[in-house]
Amino acid sequence: MKILHELNKIKNVVIIGGSGCIGTATCNYFTSLGISVTVIDIVPPENKDLKYIHCDIRNFKKLNEVLSGAEYVYILAAISDANENSNTPLKSMDINIGGINNVLIASRNNKVKRIIFSSTVWVYSECEKENVDENSTLPSNNVKHNYTASKIAGEMLIRSYSNLYNLNYTIMRYGIAYGPKTNSNTAISNFINKALNGESIYINGDGKAYRNFMYITDHARANLSVLHKNAINETINFDGPESVSIKRVAELVKKNINKKIKIKCIDSKPGDYKGKNVSNKKSLNLLGWKPEILFEVGLKKQIEILCQK
Repeated sequence: MKILHELNKIKNVVIIGGSGCIGTATCNYFTSLGISVTVIDIVPPENKDLKYIHCDIRNFKKLNEVLSGAEYVYILAAISDANENSNTPLKSMDINIGGINNVLIASRNNKVKRIIFSSTVWVYSECEKENVDENSTLPSNNVKHNYTASKIAGEMLIRSYSNLYNLNYTIMRYGIAYGPKTNSNTAISNFINKALNGESIYINGDGKAYRNFMYITDHARANLSVLHKNAINETINFDGPESVSIKRVAELVKKNINKKIKIKCIDSKPGDYKGKNVSNKKSLNLLGWKPEILFEVGLKKQIEILCQK
């Protein structure tokens, strides 16, 4: 990656939401390279040596204080579980949209060098074509899930602040994460936990929906890559290396855990992400980033870690 030649230039990195799965992997990776980070979260980070500030993204007054001196601010804090977005829409929008607005205002006030926002490949959900890239038009008049809507709105807010106030940004459209600490409600974590307990695995829909799942260490590498100047005021995809159907995920979980369990299909969820072929060409050409962890390798890692617990 191009940024690896410029690590000495990176200072005053703040990660809002640094205690989550992607945040934890990112902090571990950054510190292994000698980069000092400050974590802002409502949950303390696993690494007790990190500088930690307890702050809710909805608390503008405190955010405005704690971002003093920050140069690079990552917005990883979000309600990223699609089910939780549906079940707690007021809280989800307050965090996913209102929280971002708070960070933008505080960043402008504190003259932050750049905002780095964790968006998602879900924004491509309703695109007509299967093959999509950063130039694909997002059909905002046909959004079918409030999680997707919140991420598109977040992107729009960030671009508006850039246009109005010259606040630099990078928007990262993440692939769907898996690995240690990922939410227990995500498909992979749910399937693994069910299988370990000898319970049936339930798939919403016919199992044909697919994902390019991305292991969290690849997210961490992506988060580092965007600190390069080539990512300033860019929207960039970072998706996983291969397409895997949800049914195939369930079958691989069953195979790796080696228990006699059943896989059953039930009703699909409204607005669920069906999958797209998301291009990573821009992240490779601009930043020298590409995903490294193949799905079956990452899945085995996640199962091993859960079994150890």
